Formats: sequence, C-alpha cells, structure tokens
Amino acid sequence: MFFLIALLCFNSVNFQAAGQKQFVYISLEQAVEIAWQRNPALQSLAQEINYAVAQTMIDTSLQESEIGIEVEGLRVFNTNTIEKEYSFGLSQYLPFPGKLNLKNRIGATNQQEARLKLEQEKIRLATEVKKAYFLCLLNQKTVETWEKNLKLLHDVQESAISLYALGKVSYEDVLRIKIEIARNRNELFQARRDLNTSQLELQRLLGLKHEAEIKLTSPLVYQPLAATPDELIEKARLSSPTLKLAAQQRERADLLVQLAEKNKLPDFVLGLYAPSHRFGAVGFSVGISYPLFSRKKISGEKMLAEAERQKARYKYESVARFFETRKKQALENILVAEQQIKIFTDQLLGETENLLTKARADFQLGRMDSLNLLDIFRQARLVNLEYYRAIYLYLTSLAEFETAGEEYS
Repeated sequence: MFFLIALLCFNSVNFQAAGQKQFVYISLEQAVEIAWQRNPALQSLAQEINYAVAQTMIDTSLQESEIGIEVEGLRVFNTNTIEKEYSFGLSQYLPFPGKLNLKNRIGATNQQEARLKLEQEKIRLATEVKKAYFLCLLNQKTVETWEKNLKLLHDVQESAISLYALGKVSYEDVLRIKIEIARNRNELFQARRDLNTSQLELQRLLGLKHEAEIKLTSPLVYQPLAATPDELIEKARLSSPTLKLAAQQRERADLLVQLAEKNKLPDFVLGLYAPSHRFGAVGFSVGISYPLFSRKKISGEKMLAEAERQKARYKYESVARFFETRKKQALENILVAEQQIKIFTDQLLGETENLLTKARADFQLGRMDSLNLLDIFRQARLVNLEYYRAIYLYLTSLAEFETAGEEYS
C-alpha cells in the first residue's frame, strides 16, 4: 500500500523544490484519488470486505470430522476370557441439502454490503475534497482580485497626484484614494489568510505534509450540466450505493427467511467403520439431527427472520423516498446557482467593466471626483468577487448532488 501511494504521488502529481519550499501541483481528479488512497476510514472499510469474505468461508464450511475407535469385549468381572474387538470409524455431520447454499448466498450479500459501504464513504470523501478544492480556488481568485484592484488603485493614485499638482483635483481626492489603498491592503491580507487556511484543510484531507505548498491546476470555471435534470437523477438512481445497499439488505432478509424454513428439516450424520477382526469388512451408520423437542426455537428463528424481512422492506421504501427528495433538492440548488452565473455573464460583468473604464477616463479629464470613482471601483470589485462566488456555489452544488441521498442513516 505504501508503495502504491508513493507511486501515485510521484507519477500523478508534479513536485518541484524551490529552496526549502516544496510545491505540489494537483488537479481536482488527482486530489480525489490521493484522498481515496490515504484516507484511514476507507482503508478500514476495505478490511470489512475481507472480514465478510472470511466470515462466509467459516459459515459455509462443514463441521469437523470425528475419527474414533471403539473397544468391545472388555472384562469387568472375573468371567471367562472375552475376545476383544476394535472398530475404527469416521463420522461427518452433513446439513440438509440447500442450507449451505443459502448461507453462501447470505454471505455474498454481506460482502456486497461491505463493498457498497466503501463506495458510500468514497463518494462522501470525494465531495468533501471537491468542496475544499473549490474553496481554495475561490480564495485564490479573491486574492487575485484584491491584488488587481490594488494595482489599479496605485495607478489612480499616480493620476490623482499628477492632477493635484496641476490644481485639477483637491487634496481630499488624493487622501480618499490613499485610505482606499490602505483598506484594500487589509482585505488582501485577510484574503491571503483565508487562502492559507483553506489550503491547510485540503492538505489534511489529502494527507500531505504541511511543508508542501499546494498548487491547484484545475480552474474555477463554469461547467454546464452534462445531461437533463431527469437524466441526472435517473443515472444517480441506477448507480447509488445507498439504494443498492438497501436492496441487498432486503435480499438478505429474504434469504434468512428461507434459511429459517430450512432449519425445520433434519440434518444428517454419516459414519464409516472398520472392525479389527474383519478388517476387510466395512460398516456404516446413518443418523439424523432433528429438532424434536426444540420447536419453540425454530418458531422463534422464523419470527425473527420474518420481522427482519419486513424491516428491510420498509427501510428500502424509506431510503428510496429520502434519496429522491434529497436529489431533487440538490438539483434545484444547481439550477438556481446556474441562473445566478448567467446573470453575471450576460449583464453585470461587461457593463461593470465598461463603467469602470469610462470612470477612470472621466477622472483623468476632471469630469468625475474621487468619491464617485472609488464607489465605482468598489462596485466593480464586488461584482467580480460575487461572480467567482457564484461559480463556487455552483460547483459545490454539483459536488453535493453526488452525495445527496447517500447520507441516509
């Protein structure tokens, strides 16, 4: 396992050393794969599969054979000489035909259940990693926006100082711009702190050392839906490990009822013997194990199995309803976030950029004071930040759609 993890990291992720700093270049898909490989909870659930396989082998194996020897003709009292005879024998307990097959099928459902629980956890972890990855991207865009805005403010400040020297603007205009620059620097500092915090959280999910700085290669961009809403829900329904898990539990309950019915039938004990004085002769014995005086136990096992089957059926209905509701809610969030992105791309971004360009030109020509210019600067900055936030909400809604309905407990 350690070798596979090391191979994945060096083949799929690019490492670059710069002095004492190590950079890790990771795409979104690589981040999910690394988290799957290094997560202790997933490794523990993988062992549950082996546990189920081993338990099935134990439950479906025959009982131990018995090898014995019988001695006859032992003298107890002072009687005439009695000829002793020895018999060597082998006996084996055999369940009624069909019982082992049912136990094997029950074991198969347990194994499949362990695999489905592993798939559930992988989906949950993938969603968590994607949300952390998108948050890092959002914080990166926030830092870039503040840095770009700070550069623009410095350019405006130089223009203001030049205009002040020519007597075209007052010193109050220059002072307002200086104050805005100071505010911008504080916001940039906070944005960098948020970025560092989100990167540390992503490192924790991936199991990477804190000495390595993560460089994200996947962009924060809008990704249109790959199918219609109905097709997305239907595809999710067919691949859902939670629905499959409920179906497996229902199937196992049906098998338990069949096994309880089989337990009313007798089991067998077969024996093979060889006497010492007639070693060439062979004898055999046949016995049955029948619950003659334990009918209450058989009835109780059948009642338990029937109750388990009813519970499994009700649970499947509950899981199906929960799944449908959660998927539709998550899909609605996606559609709302998608409409919000279109508002920015169709109107706000272009209009705000044009307004900002015109405002800078008007300020240099003396047709606008710094108060109105800074107000337009703030509005433009806010539009950009909210646009990236809209994309972030859309992408996280897509990630949450994958795990919606899978959190049933």
